[in-house]
Amino acid sequence: MTMIVEINLLEEKEKRNIVPFIIAFIGIILLLATVIAIGLQKQAIEAKQEDIQKEIQSVQKEQEEYQEILRDETQADRRQLQQAVDQVEVSIFPSVSLLERMISLLPERGYFERYIYTKDNNLQLIVRFDSLQEVAAYTNTLLQEDAIQNVELSNITTEQISEQYDPLEYRPRYIANYEVDIDEAKWKEEVDQDES
Repeated sequence: MTMIVEINLLEEKEKRNIVPFIIAFIGIILLLATVIAIGLQKQAIEAKQEDIQKEIQSVQKEQEEYQEILRDETQADRRQLQQAVDQVEVSIFPSVSLLERMISLLPERGYFERYIYTKDNNLQLIVRFDSLQEVAAYTNTLLQEDAIQNVELSNITTEQISEQYDPLEYRPRYIANYEVDIDEAKWKEEVDQDES
């Protein structure tokens, strides 16, 4: 048996070291995976940002609608309040100035025992006087006032003096009951003229 021996005169090629290629390939794959992950994350963030932007626009639109509704309601409330104020101003009757006028018409020692003003522009007065002449003078003065429509002297009573007082030193006082009707329009006109 013969044996054949092979002799290879060619240099043996060194095996290539594939480790750097594997590392480079893994690095490229990792880099590619990182880029893909970052891209996906960017897309997710952009989608989220777009959703948030849409939500912000929706909230702003709702807020504008609410503000418009509030503005309309506020304007309606203001109009309603203005109407109420106008109504109150129309219905206000200058009763303080009426009281002052009625007091100024009294004689020096005359005074109100009771002064009642009713909504129907009526005064109910109980007034004390020193004499019947003062009662007559006050009644006449009331009748001459432009803003007074009617004066009714319903009752005059005399105050009884106690027996312990000397009737020559103390005179009885007279108590007069009046009902006075006021012309509201004329009275307001007079007050407005006095104020201006």
